[in-house]
Amino acid sequence: MTFIQLFLFPGFTFVLISALMLMYLERKIIARMHMRRGPYYVGKAGILQTLADLLKLLYKEVIVPKTASKWVLLGVPTLMLILSWAPLAVIPYDSWYYLSRFNVSLLFVFAALSVFPFLGMLLGWGSGSKYSLIGGYRGASQQIAYELPLFLSALIPAFFAGSLDLWEIAAAQSKIWFGFLHPIAMILFFISMLAELERIPFDIPEAESELVFGWKTDLSGIYFGFSIFAGYTLLFAESAFFVTLFLGGWNGPFLPGWLWFFIKTFIVLYIMFWIRAAQPRYRMDQLLSISWKKFVPIAIFNIILGVFIMLYIVPIIGGI
Repeated sequence: MTFIQLFLFPGFTFVLISALMLMYLERKIIARMHMRRGPYYVGKAGILQTLADLLKLLYKEVIVPKTASKWVLLGVPTLMLILSWAPLAVIPYDSWYYLSRFNVSLLFVFAALSVFPFLGMLLGWGSGSKYSLIGGYRGASQQIAYELPLFLSALIPAFFAGSLDLWEIAAAQSKIWFGFLHPIAMILFFISMLAELERIPFDIPEAESELVFGWKTDLSGIYFGFSIFAGYTLLFAESAFFVTLFLGGWNGPFLPGWLWFFIKTFIVLYIMFWIRAAQPRYRMDQLLSISWKKFVPIAIFNIILGVFIMLYIVPIIGGI
């Protein structure tokens, strides 16, 4: 672990800069699709809109409601920002560039990501607001819906590579990407990933039209900014995780491996931005019904199909 890795890339400086860049890109893409003037034209190519919001978060007063627990309201967003960096520490950006590598790094990513719904519920409870509390409970309930199909879909690349090490999973895709080998698992993982990130159409815990801003309602000032930065950091981390599992990681012709990795990651991010601009929100009962009646059976079927592919398809194409 070097100074460059810890503080520049994929360290804390990269986390902050990438969050601002993703916020800017998302606004630009959605403004283009929705023909919104502000984010698309304000300043040079809309850049002043994002900078103005950043300054607003830095200088806005931090308000703690009387009914809220101060330490919960201020501590949980800070902890979220710190923990959102954890998955980036084990993702291999190239065959030679990664912060940490061990043989169960796939499980480490799931362990890190599974904490956030409970932190949202804790924040909702500590805010002393019914809107925040309902949003926190919705986040925990939503985890029940997506976690099982997400994990079962991630087991397919691990099964193909014969390892839970993300580096070995990416390296095993030098001939064929696992997304091409098993596209059903890739699509199911992507949909479940949207639910985990609380992205439209599964932003049920935040639902502005129902809950003001869900578990984030009582946050203000820089601590509200921490929760936003944590969300965009997780957005990048999940996209990189998806690329590592199903799109070959750093593997690609002609260009350097790290450049291929970022091209694939930003394509995935663009698709998620496009979905946000185009899709309506699901209800909680719809998400739970789709998950347990469709996604879980499909995920179990994927395991069986993965065994068939490994036994009969892989030998035909000459191995992985």
